[in-house]
Amino acid sequence: MLNRHKPHDVIIIGGGLAGLTTAVYLARAGRQVIILEKSAHLGGRATTQTRDGFHFNLGPHALNGNGEALKILAELNVPFTSGNPDVQRTLLDKAGQLYPLPVTPGTILKTPLLTWREKLALTQLMTRLVRTRPETADHTSWQEWVAAQTSSVALQDLLHTISRITTYINAPELMSASLFLRIFQMSLSKPVLYVDGGWQVLVDGLRRRAEEGGVILETGVRVTAVHETDLHVEIILDDASSLIAGTVLLAVDPKTAASLYPSELLEEQAETAVPVRAATLDVALNHLPQPENVLALGVDEPTYLSVHSAVAKLAPEGGALIQVARYLSPEENGSDFRGSLENLLEMMQPGWRQHLVHQRFLPNMVVANRTPLAVEGGLNGRPDVALTNRIFLAGDWIGPTGWLAEASFTSAREAARRILAESPQLTRERLSVIGNP
Repeated sequence: MLNRHKPHDVIIIGGGLAGLTTAVYLARAGRQVIILEKSAHLGGRATTQTRDGFHFNLGPHALNGNGEALKILAELNVPFTSGNPDVQRTLLDKAGQLYPLPVTPGTILKTPLLTWREKLALTQLMTRLVRTRPETADHTSWQEWVAAQTSSVALQDLLHTISRITTYINAPELMSASLFLRIFQMSLSKPVLYVDGGWQVLVDGLRRRAEEGGVILETGVRVTAVHETDLHVEIILDDASSLIAGTVLLAVDPKTAASLYPSELLEEQAETAVPVRAATLDVALNHLPQPENVLALGVDEPTYLSVHSAVAKLAPEGGALIQVARYLSPEENGSDFRGSLENLLEMMQPGWRQHLVHQRFLPNMVVANRTPLAVEGGLNGRPDVALTNRIFLAGDWIGPTGWLAEASFTSAREAARRILAESPQLTRERLSVIGNP
């Protein structure tokens, strides 16, 4: 239980992937840790809802197969199993017609979407995508970078299509081109992973490791303010009570962080944030009408469809879990696009309504808290994990490494390292100086 009458060593505000990961690292190093989560459940956007054997992630989720997240999960002993989608089975939706994605020599040669000159240019473009050093494009928008590579509208459309599935971002005029280049180059050696049982498996694994380390997990606790003094940090709760800690980690979104601990940096991050959003339609079927149609990307429209259960164990025997999404531009309202997502589903899986078991529509789901902007230098423009020597940050918008969950994991590991190095543990001597609140 949460003891409100004595100082605490480390308090983490936010029980998503970043908060849980930091807690496990700190607990392993002998620190006393408390997690305060405002919702009733831990996990944040990594939670999974299970209904009649179907595992619903909050929209399409994929784990980088060649990133630091896998190393961190292995290091923290969080086991899971997964499957890899077959990129060569990807279809392109162009003007209501389906075509194979031209990524292999054979599909490039046969595609009717490109002229012979464009086919040759595409092979040259792929070479540049592999060889370009990402840091050279930190301050270049993806739209500018693409326009500089080719004047072909068909090739530009293809590059934007590939970029959307790689980054989840539909703001090419804002996004740093280096983000796509980094992720694309990393993905060439190993494909992404779809997690069996949904991402709740990762959340539950981290929770078990945290509990084994003695971390106190408190859900349904809302923090309203964080105040730093020369000796400690005071946390104000919504019932007007307070907690005292030696160190605090804010594992929350930019707006929440700025409201809890007003600072020039956090307020700027909140004001300039361009969240990455998607409208998602998740559908559970008792039968898949067209088993060969498992992955489609929109060319004219920023859409996506994937039968995740064709790769990962997300549905009961004979069933299918399909995730359909529209990558939203900053000004779009996802509520306007349910019909178009259903139309894409009908094109890929005719008669799907006859096999419908469950469906869920999330019109404006936040995929990532902040788009890496070209004007800020992409990932290198994100805040450091250390705000002060007592206040630290972690999440998908923190630190120069990784994107989406990858950033949450890597910033959490770095925050734990910095807390251990820079923020002293509450010893008996320090406790006597701080005293009781």
